[in-house]
Amino acid sequence: MDRLPMQQLYIHQIQLNTSEPPVLHAASVMVYCSIIATRLFMATFSFYGLCLVLLIFVLGTVCPGAEARAFFVFGDSLVDNGNNNYLVTTARADSPPYGIDYPTHRPTGRFSNGLNMPDLISQRLGAEPTLPYLSPQLTGQRLLVGANFASAGIGILNDTGVQFVNIIRIPLQLEYFRQRVYKTPSSVSSTNHTQHSSSEYFYSQTN
Repeated sequence: MDRLPMQQLYIHQIQLNTSEPPVLHAASVMVYCSIIATRLFMATFSFYGLCLVLLIFVLGTVCPGAEARAFFVFGDSLVDNGNNNYLVTTARADSPPYGIDYPTHRPTGRFSNGLNMPDLISQRLGAEPTLPYLSPQLTGQRLLVGANFASAGIGILNDTGVQFVNIIRIPLQLEYFRQRVYKTPSSVSSTNHTQHSSSEYFYSQTN
């Protein structure tokens, strides 16, 4: 299992204007990413963790009428919710005590005893939990809910976690997101594509 001595949380809001993706059609995407600093003392990190929770609370309270239609997650074991379970790798969370406090009381691929941060954010946004991108259940209309591309063992740098094989490093996570754009169901009208893309949230957390 990969060691997690530090966290980097990048928290800022960006607005992207896509040019010509095949289904999003020049949509404006509101991006909520991580990012606070590296090598922090525990007290300082706890402060920023509190700020993150407060930010999520404010987003859900100040804009109660805004519906988050899609939520995308990128990162490592801090936010992986099961992608590595579909890979031949040792960086997996598929046995107890992982998942003992999850509603099913079974391992889910999350490197946690229960819910992880994306789960809590989804709850706050009033959205369905995201499925792992590699899950065979992520098809059709479920692609419009979002996806989790995170993979335990990776880092910002490609040489992070070199002891692990068959994990989804950041460039591949981004490539999977690009593929997701092409996989969006054609049954959804271009108008609905634009509406969905304008309410998409992105969350990234890694070492």
